[in-house]
Amino acid sequence: MLQFRLDYLSNEVNFAVICPMSSFVRLSDSLTIPGVVTISPNHHNTRHLRIAVFASVGIGMNTTVLVLNASYEAINVCNLKRALKMIVKGSARMEEVSDRRIHSPTASMPVPLVIRLVTYVHIPHCVVKFSRKNVFIRDQYTCQYCHEDFPPSSLTLDHVIPRSRGGATVWENVTTACKNCNTKKGNQTPYEARMFTKRSPKAPSILTYLHLNRHFRGYDPAWKKYLYIN
Repeated sequence: MLQFRLDYLSNEVNFAVICPMSSFVRLSDSLTIPGVVTISPNHHNTRHLRIAVFASVGIGMNTTVLVLNASYEAINVCNLKRALKMIVKGSARMEEVSDRRIHSPTASMPVPLVIRLVTYVHIPHCVVKFSRKNVFIRDQYTCQYCHEDFPPSSLTLDHVIPRSRGGATVWENVTTACKNCNTKKGNQTPYEARMFTKRSPKAPSILTYLHLNRHFRGYDPAWKKYLYIN
């Protein structure tokens, strides 16, 4: 359940979900979240209205929500707190919802699983954060030199062009290697070691990343049709 705490301040009516980067939406008459709730200002004593959202046991604010561009292209994954903030601000709409609901003393709404931005946003080609875990996901936990699958604890990151030879720590120069292959290659280039990667490393798009990572804990079956997964 969610609890709404009302704090009255001064002059005009605002509505906000209190998040790490809280912002306000100015209301001239009322605020309507389609299919959820309408919040109207007090015409007799118009003030600032701040609504703080707190998660209670049952629905975590870290629940993952798929974010679509206005064109229905998957562009990101965010937590429930961020999704609610975008819905309240009117910058996103719910496309898929859970059978679970979040409640306040005066309102109720379904938990969003997929939201879509109201306005199209240009997204840079690479939106997946570079990290050890994400490199392993991109390479499907497979050593790119011997082509064998390994548990994460037996894998390492290898710079295709060694850092001592000017190689950068970027998607295009880092690949997954088992400990034996990493030791064998050492401080050599692929041509010197005669060891070549299974596929050329590159930055994954968010669509590719979500497709490869569809078994991760936060993945929901409702995302499937937006990721073009059979």
